Amino acid sequence: MLGARTFTAVLITLATLASPAIAAPPPSPPTLGAGSNFALYEMFSGEIEHLQGLCQPAGTTFDFNAAGVATGPYPGTFTETGMVTFGPANGIDLFNASVVAFESTFRIESVLDGNPVEVTGTKRLAFVGTGHCADVAVGDPFLSSRIAIVQASYEARIKTSRGVYFDRGGSPVSLSEFYEPEDPSVGQRGFSELFISAIGPEAAKPGEGCGDKNHEHIRSSECPMAMR
Repeated sequence: MLGARTFTAVLITLATLASPAIAAPPPSPPTLGAGSNFALYEMFSGEIEHLQGLCQPAGTTFDFNAAGVATGPYPGTFTETGMVTFGPANGIDLFNASVVAFESTFRIESVLDGNPVEVTGTKRLAFVGTGHCADVAVGDPFLSSRIAIVQASYEARIKTSRGVYFDRGGSPVSLSEFYEPEDPSVGQRGFSELFISAIGPEAAKPGEGCGDKNHEHIRSSECPMAMR
């Protein structure tokens, strides 16, 4: 007959064999930008659509739409939509105004480990930026121009085959437009930015209800639109 100690050891062994193995969590995906060289930073390079409207002496807000190529940890394409506000003009220098407001939403379509990746997020102005806003008359040899250089903060949601993760950090942004006032289709328009992560990507956690932006919600489609 088996002794008490032997019997107990057998039971523990059988229980261990019957227990399912606990799988290790999948490795976190790359951040949008943290490393020893710029190849590890997500970068946008593209163009903006024509900024509709005229520069106003007291300050002007323009809506913008940008699109182009994303490079770095998540290579692919990007789109970004937002608004930028120039403060009152304060001189005739190259940068004649401050950028007092900036906000946007962005989206990256990429591939990681052979699977599609969707990165979405928002940006907000972190510090007052520098800018230039000037319109010239039709027939003037110079071009109408808008330039905005800002430091923004970003929050991003990285949806991969490994799961959903969150990232946040800083993002220098530059947009510019130079165009002929009689024909806005003639001109040059640029948009570029760089992502610098402040954290490692954090795995999504169970949501605590609508409006909890730091968590992933299984039934987020049932939340009011403003709280998703």
